[in-house]
Amino acid sequence: MKKILIGIPAALVVFVVASKLYYTHQLDKGVQEAATSLKMVGVELDYKNAEVTLGGDIKVEGIFLQHPASYLSVSIDKVAITTGSIFSVHEVLNDLQHQFVPDELGLEFEGVRLPITLISDNAKDPLDLPRIGIPSCGGGSAIASNEWIDVGYSNIDLKVASFSYDIIGGGQQINIRFTNEVTDMYRAELNTEVSLGASSRSMSAIASSLSNATFLNFTLDYHDRGLNQKISSYCQTQSELQQDQLLSLQTQDWQDAWRLQGLEAGPKMLELYQTFLQSADSVTIKADAIGSVSATDFAIDSPFAIFNHFALSAQVNNRASVDLDIKKLPLDQAQSWKAEYIAAKTPVADKEIEINLHRDKKIYIDLDNLSRHVNQDLFVETKSGKTINGQLLALGEDDIQFQVTIGGGYIVRPIEYREISRVYRITKSKQ
Repeated sequence: MKKILIGIPAALVVFVVASKLYYTHQLDKGVQEAATSLKMVGVELDYKNAEVTLGGDIKVEGIFLQHPASYLSVSIDKVAITTGSIFSVHEVLNDLQHQFVPDELGLEFEGVRLPITLISDNAKDPLDLPRIGIPSCGGGSAIASNEWIDVGYSNIDLKVASFSYDIIGGGQQINIRFTNEVTDMYRAELNTEVSLGASSRSMSAIASSLSNATFLNFTLDYHDRGLNQKISSYCQTQSELQQDQLLSLQTQDWQDAWRLQGLEAGPKMLELYQTFLQSADSVTIKADAIGSVSATDFAIDSPFAIFNHFALSAQVNNRASVDLDIKKLPLDQAQSWKAEYIAAKTPVADKEIEINLHRDKKIYIDLDNLSRHVNQDLFVETKSGKTINGQLLALGEDDIQFQVTIGGGYIVRPIEYREISRVYRITKSKQ
């Protein structure tokens, strides 16, 4: 009997170690095959270690991807599929073999470093509409993709990004969690519960249930890690506005960003946003579905519009929770406002317009002759693709001071000579 009692744990240890070694070998083999396939399309993949741990992590560490032809490279400290234990690895593989969705699984990325050029070299948006998630500089535009280096980011250091889920009741419900932390920017975590109503965890049953899935609730926790402070410092430098002036214009842009989604942010929401901008720390948003909220209520072109289907409350900087006063704008009003807003922001077209035997003419001005046009209404075309209309106030050593009308007021913004492509004025002359 004693030998049996001693033998069972020993056999278990042997089984666990053997499983770890076997799965590790298979993983390493698979990664090497992936590296060979990538090399055929011009991508080089190197890694330091591929291992299946006793804790159930299927991980690859020290990854370095590069595409020599485009001089693009990406390094990743770790990519891991998390299962919970070495025994769970077997269960997951068994589920997949029999075409079942594992009842719980996770995917993690750690230490992903990306060059800022992935953002700054993107095609420029001629409108740069303000966004809900990132503060603007108060000029009616979002931070442009080519401005992020000046904001203070030479690279994107993704500290952690993870996704995990748990299937409840054999397919009846799924709980999903996303976590994202970027060094010197922010940390965000989203938890949501979704009713699936699937009859089982089989892939076919889960797939067929997705069209009828409904959101039950979600919670978003956001912690600023320096992003807001860097944007605020950059915007104050660029606009030369006082902090209270910048805050007012940023709030206006944020309100407009919600209107672009077809929603009206009320006074409580605007006050909470200003509180956060003044001292960015944390935001917690809790939402409970009003009635049945399905994936069909989500629109790619206006993703935040789905907020109208939830009862929302928010807590800013750990203060008391406040019910959010957000409402949906009437469709005709929302469409009319959006059309007028975008039309007002659309860059001046490169064409001549004829009106009653008069023709609008562009008169281009050499940068060396700009001093002759101080206090005149001019158009500046930037190398990033924007056309800015305003009044030239003064010329500096490195930039010009340009007064731009915003709403019922104006701001004075510097434009560096190196960013200027062309300058012109409009004049009317009879045919």
